[in-house]
Amino acid sequence: MKIEQAKISDASKIVDININEWINTYTGIFPTDFLKNLKNQKEESIEKCKNKINEYVVCKIDNQVIGFLRYGKNKKGYSDEYCEIYSLYIDKNYQHKGIGSSLIAYAFEILKTQYKYVLISTLV
Repeated sequence: MKIEQAKISDASKIVDININEWINTYTGIFPTDFLKNLKNQKEESIEKCKNKINEYVVCKIDNQVIGFLRYGKNKKGYSDEYCEIYSLYIDKNYQHKGIGSSLIAYAFEILKTQYKYVLISTLV
């Protein structure tokens, strides 16, 4: 297992995991039509990911992305002392193995050099 800053070549797999885990996690929470439409936005999402690739940390096994975390300046209107973890998703086949914790620890090492506080929001 290797945790590292994401590369542009990781964008497609990051988006695949993001879409698949949204569907796996949020079925019954978000409208079915919304979740089905995520796949229709894949190419647009890949381009957005590439444009913000410096905000992503990935976990790789055998050089394949199996999870990611995205972070950056907070979007909640707090002072510049606050950053935010925007997303954290792990391929369902690799969940419950400590990968999320490893991604958070790696990101915190980066973020503590620039920010005083980290915000993490979750859904019910």
